[in-house]
Amino acid sequence: MDLLPSVIIFEIIKFTSAKDIFSQIIRLNKNFYESITSSNYLLGIISKQALHLSKELRISYKKTRNLLETLYKAPNENIEFYGFATSGGIDENQLTYWVSNMYQDDGSIYCSRDAKNNINTAGVLKLTQKRVFQPGDRSYDFILKCLNKSKIIRKSIYPRYNEKGIIGLEHIRCVVQLYQESRRNFIHFLKDELKESEKKIQNEMNIASKKINDLKTVGVPGKRRDDNLYVMLESINYDSANNSSKVAVFSSIKFSREGRFTCPIETFMVFVSENYVDIEDPEFDRYDNILSYEELKKNFGSEIKNLQTGEDIEYAQFCNSYRKLKPVIWGKFSGRNGNEINAVLDEYFTGNYLYTKLINPENRMSEMNDNHETTNIDVNFVLGYGKVIDLEEDSQEL
Repeated sequence: MDLLPSVIIFEIIKFTSAKDIFSQIIRLNKNFYESITSSNYLLGIISKQALHLSKELRISYKKTRNLLETLYKAPNENIEFYGFATSGGIDENQLTYWVSNMYQDDGSIYCSRDAKNNINTAGVLKLTQKRVFQPGDRSYDFILKCLNKSKIIRKSIYPRYNEKGIIGLEHIRCVVQLYQESRRNFIHFLKDELKESEKKIQNEMNIASKKINDLKTVGVPGKRRDDNLYVMLESINYDSANNSSKVAVFSSIKFSREGRFTCPIETFMVFVSENYVDIEDPEFDRYDNILSYEELKKNFGSEIKNLQTGEDIEYAQFCNSYRKLKPVIWGKFSGRNGNEINAVLDEYFTGNYLYTKLINPENRMSEMNDNHETTNIDVNFVLGYGKVIDLEEDSQEL
């Protein structure tokens, strides 16, 4: 009874959750215990299934236990992504509305160019990228301090800073622009509020200005694809994200259209992937123009779970899959009181890229007294919550 054939062990692993394997089954049979804990190959299969990963894994028993401990017991946190690509352009070619705004809850917004629906956007796991401005960076921290301390500076920039302790590149650009346009007044207002010398403020802002000037910004000639007014991409390190030992594991998605928008998003989808899927890949086209749950079920059948509803919101989760582009949720704001959808996922979804499809907007142009020929799409943010798990073996675990 103790000696289980390897094919039986493999079948047990294939159809049993990692949690059940390590909390129950592994204790019932000595041969099973030894076969599992001594095989980096079998442990890799267990971990791969737990994370819903496509890539092959070979990891130690200790690393597997640590990985599962993190997965099942560590608190869920906001996983930071950086928005870098859109097939919808930006409103009036203003960098203020760039797609990076959409991937963080900092008061900034993404506004697309007019006359296009079914817009695809992409964000990359931020910790896989070397960013010029991020928390801990001298200029980032100084400008955040300026915004926290000075009401005048806060009121003078757009997008507005929401005082949550997080700022985006567009906030930094605006503060630098204020400084460059009116240095004397800028320093005069800040020196008392910051309790810093004029020289200190000037030095810090000069450093930030140089970084902004050196930074390759989006929206400039060469960033559009084939002179397309809509398809725009910022340069990122794809290899770093694709091959990182760190992977984002999602347990919930939050999507917001909160704000006084002329054309707030109405229907949308969220996807993830382990490797980058181009925003013009035909795989995205399968989900165009799906405006109702009935259409969703008609097109994707058993891939779709039950419709979930709240006040003026509805959404449905997808079953996890091993597709290169994994759909996570379809959502719709069905009335004026619906402005945020917070979907707690039934399954874990893993990927270092987070995408949205902005299917269509709600038209509020008349009531906002902002009429133009065609609609665009306005979004507050999309956020992923969960854990970032490191698959790399520690030296102590080898």
